[in-house]
Order: sequence, then structure tokens, then C-alpha cells
Amino acid sequence: AYDSRFDQTVLQDRGFFCFVKVRKDYDPSTEDWYHVLIHGGIDHGRQHLDPPRQRLPISYFHPTGGIGQVFQHITWPDERLPASFVGLGALPGPLPMGVLCDLHSEPPFAVVGLGTGTLAAHARPWQTVHIYEIDPLVRSLSLPPAGKRPIFTYVDDARKRYADIHVIMGDGRLRMRAAPEKHYHIIVLDAFNSDAIPVHLLTADAVGEYLDKLAEGGVLIFNTTNRFVDLKGVLANIADHHDLVPLTYGDYDEGIPDKFGSDWVVLQRRQLPPLLPGRPYSGFQPMTELLNMQKWREPLRDPRPVWT
Repeated sequence: AYDSRFDQTVLQDRGFFCFVKVRKDYDPSTEDWYHVLIHGGIDHGRQHLDPPRQRLPISYFHPTGGIGQVFQHITWPDERLPASFVGLGALPGPLPMGVLCDLHSEPPFAVVGLGTGTLAAHARPWQTVHIYEIDPLVRSLSLPPAGKRPIFTYVDDARKRYADIHVIMGDGRLRMRAAPEKHYHIIVLDAFNSDAIPVHLLTADAVGEYLDKLAEGGVLIFNTTNRFVDLKGVLANIADHHDLVPLTYGDYDEGIPDKFGSDWVVLQRRQLPPLLPGRPYSGFQPMTELLNMQKWREPLRDPRPVWT
């Protein structure tokens, strides 16, 4: 609950798309202080200022929301012992377990749209994460010039625990073309211009390009939260066009501290790589397993043509 009596402006400037503001807010319902990102007229997320809770993903990205459930549901399909489990396995030196892991111990994932950097909270030690961002001002909130402290520390915190985070500047759809084929196991589309999602990121053509970069069993996740346009049917049509399974999650229940209502759409190929005998992590779980969880469902199709 925003209380304007405690509003303190930390930064305001003109960004690539529109006006950008960061507030320092006090929430009486949680009795906590936050940094809050305002893009145009929309709250784009926040971060606790209390150090023990700074790494917690909150607001639209709460662990009990759609995106949190997807990250918790996925078991990385990799038979190697992860570097995050070994601890220092990827560091130089004659460590006895170091040979069991490498610099890509968990498969990489990508995010289009940096925002507050909250999704970096899911990055594991030595896991590669590519975050595509078009706005230098938004980037500077997480990765400021040398000698300055970041306003939002999710990216910095992930790097401190040895996650391999790269913020790649430019239009996400165009810059992702340089990524290796079948490289990412998750691609999250979280780019917004205030309350609007750039349409060129939501066409059948764009999804075809993402699929080129997505591992065979990987998932595309779209943040479709906005005030005016219901995009679930649009993405369901695109899913049919590419023979994908669409699932949607909408959650606007109140009462959970630090959680915002949000809408998410997940797309995954219908044919998944097979599980290999004796290697339980060699394949992907089908996202249809989420249908057994509350509020996940298959979206209705839009009667209009596929967006191209």
C-alpha cells in the first residue's frame, strides 16, 4: 500500500521510452522501506532496503506467483554435478571435485527487460544469465558507473554469489539473434514501455526467433500484466501456429505481503526430449504439470488472426 506521506524521490530522468523515477517508499502494511521503480505512470517493481531481505524476489515476481512457480517447477536437465552444489568447484586450483562441474554447471537463461533486475535472484552460482535491455538509464539503476552504488542490487547480489550475469544493451529481439542456437532453457519476455508491451516482441515471427534460441524442452515465459489488453488469446494463437502448449496464470488475490497481482503465459513445445534411463535430469518436465496447481489453465484462443 503506497503512502505518499513517505514518498522520497531518489532519481528521476527521461529514459529511452518515457519518464523514469525511483522512489524510496514506506509501506505501512509491511512496515518496511523499499526502492520502487516507476516507468511512465506504472510501478515496475521494488526491492527491500532491509539487507537480510534484499535478495528476495517480490512484487510481480513473488515466489508464489506465476514466474516464481515456473522457476521452482523446473529441474535443470543436466547430469553434471552443479558448481553451486560443489561450492568452489569452478574456481582455479586442484580441487578434488572440480572436474565434475564446469563454468556452465546450470543451463543458461535469458530475460528481455531488466527493470529492477529482480529475475537475477533466480540465478545460481556460475549459471549464465543474459539480460537484454534497451534503456541505458534503466541499466544504470543496477549497474552504475564505477564508484557508485546500484539503486537496485539484484544483479550485483547475483554476481557476488558468482552468477555469470551479462546485461546486453539493445533491442532484445534483435540482440538475441547473436546467441547460440538452442542455448537458453528459459527465455522470459518482461519488456514494457510503461504499461504496454512492445508489440514486435509478441508476434508469431518473434516467437519463431525465440524458439531458435531455446533448448528443445525449454520454456518461453511472457509477463502479460497490464491494465488494458488481454494478451492470453493472442499468445495462445501463436502457440498453435508453432505447435506449442500454452498455459496461463492470473493471480490478483490480496493479502500476501510484498506480492502484486500478475498475469503470465508459458509456451513449451509439445514434443519434449525423452528422459534417458538412469539419468533423471536429462529431460525437461512438461509445463502441463502446472495444470494440477491452482490457477494454472490453458487459455482461450482469440478469434482474430495470428499476430505477425
